[in-house]
Amino acid sequence: MSDLALEDLIKRYKEAQDAWREKDLIDDRLGSNPVEWRAYMDASFHIIEHRCSSLEGVSRKSEFIVSDENLLDAVQNGCDGEALKAFLQSMVIEPDHTPPITTWHEDELALLEEIKAAKDRLAAIINRIEGKKQ
Repeated sequence: MSDLALEDLIKRYKEAQDAWREKDLIDDRLGSNPVEWRAYMDASFHIIEHRCSSLEGVSRKSEFIVSDENLLDAVQNGCDGEALKAFLQSMVIEPDHTPPITTWHEDELALLEEIKAAKDRLAAIINRIEGKKQ
């Protein structure tokens, strides 16, 4: 199942990126902070903070961010670790997005256990990041 909201955010990000690049070519004043730059940065953070609702969404979002050096830099270096924290939290799939366990097969239960373990690892990473900031 495709994450339509994520796909819409990616589309908006690309549009904002193109608008900024066009404006930058015309103005060639990186420090001027035009409206296009702000829209581009806002679109970046909307993608970073978008909560995934499926493993497919986690995969799509990860692949897109890794493929875009500006987004990857924002996750790695943005806002004193806040962008990385927001990104990691967005990858935790909420339990209420999953079907009841009674309808699952054995292989799906094993996958659920892997997801829970990944969620625990992400929570530990987030706690370490928060501990370093204090």
